[in-house]
Amino acid sequence: MADDEVEKSREKYKEFIGMKVKGGRYKVMQKKITAYCEAVGHTDPKYVDESIEGGTVAPPEFAAVYAISGLTSLASVKGLIKNFNKLLHTGQKYEYYEPVRPGDILTSGSEIIDVYEKNKMLWIVLRCTFNNQDEKKATVAEFTAGIRAGGF
Repeated sequence: MADDEVEKSREKYKEFIGMKVKGGRYKVMQKKITAYCEAVGHTDPKYVDESIEGGTVAPPEFAAVYAISGLTSLASVKGLIKNFNKLLHTGQKYEYYEPVRPGDILTSGSEIIDVYEKNKMLWIVLRCTFNNQDEKKATVAEFTAGIRAGGF
């Protein structure tokens, strides 16, 4: 598909671009951080040793645990995805601001930042911002989802 066809498809989905998507809430617990660290082989005490003065922090890649809720929030968008079985999680990137610690309550807000068709798939780019209980930005996650034919 040529670039001009991608641009035409953006026009088709313009009502969704910029749309705010229902957010969620995630309570960070040490047992979840520890389980994550065990699963991926992290042994750094700053992630798992609860006796450290000031407490532990979550490793940056722990964001994958709470941020996936942003991608699933696309289910609340009416008229965009007809069959979620056709959704492929095709990319993600993160920006980190505040450390995430056990006991933090993270709330998210999401925005669809792009929608277009290319190679017989629908592509959706979603940006999710996670703030802690002090309203400080902790993490921004950007997901790309590809919806295969029959799903849009």
